[in-house]
Amino acid sequence: MRDQIVGTSNAGAVTHATGVKAQAGSFGLDEFGEPVVSRSGKRGVTILEEAIAAGKSTAVINSGFIAEPGTGAFLAEVQSRRDVTTITAQVLESGVDIILGGGEIHYLPAGTVGRFGEAGIRTDGRNLIEEAKAAGYTVIYTKAELQNLPAGTSKVLGIFAAEDTYNDRPEELNKSLGLDNYGQFLPDGTPTDPPTIAEMLAAALPILAANPNGFMVVAEEEGTDNLGNNNNSRGVLDAALRADAALGVAMEFIRNTDPNTLLITAADSEAGGIQVWQPTPFAPALPDTINTALTLPTNPTDSRTFQNPVDGSEGRVTPLTTFQAKPSLDGEMGNFVTAWAGLTDFSGSVVAKTYGMNADLLNSTVDNTEIYQIMYKTLFGMDSLPDYQDGTNDADELVGGDGRDVIVAFGGDDTVAGGLGNDILYGGAGDDLVRGDRNVSDAQNGEPGGDDILYGGAGNDRLFGKAGNDMLYGEAGDDLLIGDDGDDLLWGGLGNDTLIGDNFSGGSGINTFVLAAGQGIDTIVDFHVGRDKIGLAEGLSFSDLFIAQSGSSTLIALDEEILAVVNGVDAHSFSAGSFVNVG
Repeated sequence: MRDQIVGTSNAGAVTHATGVKAQAGSFGLDEFGEPVVSRSGKRGVTILEEAIAAGKSTAVINSGFIAEPGTGAFLAEVQSRRDVTTITAQVLESGVDIILGGGEIHYLPAGTVGRFGEAGIRTDGRNLIEEAKAAGYTVIYTKAELQNLPAGTSKVLGIFAAEDTYNDRPEELNKSLGLDNYGQFLPDGTPTDPPTIAEMLAAALPILAANPNGFMVVAEEEGTDNLGNNNNSRGVLDAALRADAALGVAMEFIRNTDPNTLLITAADSEAGGIQVWQPTPFAPALPDTINTALTLPTNPTDSRTFQNPVDGSEGRVTPLTTFQAKPSLDGEMGNFVTAWAGLTDFSGSVVAKTYGMNADLLNSTVDNTEIYQIMYKTLFGMDSLPDYQDGTNDADELVGGDGRDVIVAFGGDDTVAGGLGNDILYGGAGDDLVRGDRNVSDAQNGEPGGDDILYGGAGNDRLFGKAGNDMLYGEAGDDLLIGDDGDDLLWGGLGNDTLIGDNFSGGSGINTFVLAAGQGIDTIVDFHVGRDKIGLAEGLSFSDLFIAQSGSSTLIALDEEILAVVNGVDAHSFSAGSFVNVG
């Protein structure tokens, strides 16, 4: 178990963050608006958030604004990736140790002019920069401040631009504005000179590496994407070199400081569909300048084919200035120009690379969900993740094996059974039947079974813990929860639920029946005084309760709200010792 440095990009980051295919356009939510269940079985929790919870040091680094998908998807949960102000707030609230990037306007309330001369755009009135200071972050704005952080600094918020640190416009437009592809000007006219992501990473690593529990960094050179979408050839090549420099920082750290660190890279698309054009490879095929603009047909034998414009080092201007390639292992490369397929993202093969610890886990061809698996094994030292199954919006039967399983049923009235391992099962929408172990109706008393976690989801569900010490969560709907054998926790959630301990089957478990205000009236059956407990959740305490006899049953109420009816138990049998607080 050690450290992780991840280079990623945009929409692919949602899958890299959770290990499962996710709905396009959202961060961490499925098509029903519910949190995605990650490959590890945790709902609404990314791998970076798991690292934070495990006490590892963490950082997100971006040359664009920090809410860009390459970093934002690892720490936010929103319906739309365009909800930048909410994502920015969630990144800050996540507990991540180091935040380095642009996007000052997304931290400041509307009308408040920031360090870089632009007014904030937040409509909630929050000043996240002041909140960061109050939370113990050292807030910095310049490369010099980044490279001269006081000794002992552990939490850093670095903001290096009003929005992006680069200028994602065509070269000729940037030139007309007096701008290069990176960096703007402060209100007094001095250049911002933002740090590169290599410089950001170099400053972050010594802070992160001080944690003996390990660390995880997610870094993105967003310029390769946005400059590509604006067909800025020189900007894209510059951004690629900056990304390469950051990889060099990471590789040097692994070689010279901590070899128990994995560097893994991944991206998601071909921004603009850039192509390098050189008629004769590895030879000077073009003069230094071309006096007339060129176009390249996609099919040179067909003059009717769409013509892709050629782009030079200074943009699409006349005379066109070519790029001069440096010599390679193949010899002299000569001059070249680029051509673009369009202004959008294009699908294509994405190259993933690894270096350092567990680098051999990357196969020659991988699905993007496997990036998560490699990261998870490195971070948490697990031999393997649970087996993962997901269903459809139809009525499915999903059954696990003898090992650990994560099963996620979506819509439809599903049957879900975990098998004999320690499983995590999600019913989803619909009226579902969820069984912790074998997909049979008996209680499995005395038979082996796993310690399972069952979630009903929306709908009127039936949950059976079966053998093992299980946790059953009915969630929304009028649910039936039966613990069966073992020490089980039963929490009905929203709705009028029926909670049954051992189901009168002779099981000897110690069961906890959980109540919370505003969640409906639960009926508790097979409660054993002196052995079982009533769990109190979400701020409920024993002193708040009113306990009274009703026929042969006991009513448990909060003011005039009846929380539960405990069948067949005398009210005088309950005392403070019958109750326990649960998280």
